[in-house]
This record gives sequence, C-alpha cells and structure tokens, in this order.
Amino acid sequence: MPYSIPSLRQRDYGGGNLTAVTEWREGNGLRAVGFEYPSDALTIYGRMSIPEGDGPYPVIIAIHGYNPSNAYANPNYSIAEFDGLVREGYIVIHPNMRNYPPSDMGDDLYRVGMSIDVLNLIEIIKSQAGQPGLLEKADASQLGLWAHSMGGEISLRVLTISSDIDAALLYAPLGGDTLKNSQILYRLTPIAPFDEEINTPQYLLTGIAPMYYFTNISAAIRLFHGSDDGIVPVTVSVTTCDILQGLGKNIECTFVP
Repeated sequence: MPYSIPSLRQRDYGGGNLTAVTEWREGNGLRAVGFEYPSDALTIYGRMSIPEGDGPYPVIIAIHGYNPSNAYANPNYSIAEFDGLVREGYIVIHPNMRNYPPSDMGDDLYRVGMSIDVLNLIEIIKSQAGQPGLLEKADASQLGLWAHSMGGEISLRVLTISSDIDAALLYAPLGGDTLKNSQILYRLTPIAPFDEEINTPQYLLTGIAPMYYFTNISAAIRLFHGSDDGIVPVTVSVTTCDILQGLGKNIECTFVP
C-alpha cells in the first residue's frame, strides 16, 4: 500500500535541487530566500532564512500546521520564532506543503504526501549541503524538525522513516494515531478526503499510522502542549509521550497550564 510506512521506508527520495526564486535582506543578520524544489511530480515553494556568516550551520525544517489552503499565508506563519532561531545560528527552511499555495496540488491522504515532501527535502539538503549554491552554508550532519499541530503527525511519520534527523521540536502536535488525527481535522473542515480517512479499515491504518512504528525513531524529541487546547486535545500529546517514554525513546514533554 503506497500510504504505509513500510512502503515509504522502501522507496527513494530526493532528486533535483533547492533553488532560489526571490531573495531579500531583513536586517539583523538575516538573509531570506523564497525557494522551490521538486517533490515527486510536484513543485514545492517556501521560505528559507540564513544567518549572515561563514557557517556551516545546522538546518531546521519547519513544518506548518493545518489551515484551509485559502486562509494560509506562509510569510506570516511563525516568522518571529524562525528568525529567532536564525539569529542563534540555524538555517531554517520552511516549505509550503503540497496543496498550500503557491505549491502544487497533489494527493495527500493521511498527510502522507506532505511527509513525502519533507523526506524529499531532507535528501536534497543532504546532496546540496556544502556545495556552491543555496545550501553551501548548510551542515547536513545536523538536521532538525520544528513542527506545529498537523506538522506534528508529519514529523512523527518522517522520524519513523528517516534516521537523518537528530532532533524534533513539536508544538501542540497531532500524534501518531492517524484515525484520531483525521477525526480532529474532519471536525475542523468536514471535506471528502477527511471523511474517507475516518472510514479507513483498521487493518490498513496499522500500516499507515506512525504510532505503530515508533520503535524506529532515533531522534531526540521535545514536546510542548497547552492543557486547554481547544483544537488538538492535550490528551493526544499525553498518549504520544506515554508511548515513546514506554519504548525508552529520548523525549521530554511539557504540558503548559
């Protein structure tokens, strides 16, 4: 099944390059670049911030949360947090996932398509890091994920597939239970793909949901979640933390009143 984690672990990723589309200076030691890269047959766009200096710098891939695509605006999404990381000496690469303009439209049942976009990006970073071009200051031996809400499920899936990520920082994340995540998203936006997901047979979900493959995770994880979250219930993160801690994984969780 193409959506299953075993299938995703067996296929290849990467190909093509991360290339600049536009560029501007933001002051305070920041260089910002609008970029594009290929992800399978799609073109993915986004924003990259690079410290002024020689590098090499560790790289953080920032994975955004869910919004109806007509309400999403990359330039306004957590830029203050990302720029703070850049000033601390990190390159931050923030893709607009598929189906979020101006990136191309494509299949994304169970958030698998977006996970593929991240996995393709990881391989492109590894192949281009230290070479002349947009990633010449990147240190591909130090890769991290920053994720919010829906991005949490994407990150957890990526961590079960790729061993190249050293650490992940998750804010109010969806967890590893894909059915529960689909139910949350369907309540927010009752559209056909989410309806299809919540009616998926359990025997298929055991191949798709990251929680059944948490044993594969090697990255350190730091998780924050507010106890009064009205969109992603804090119980989702309690379950994520309990499972990963029970497996002896390196995870630290903070539940904020």
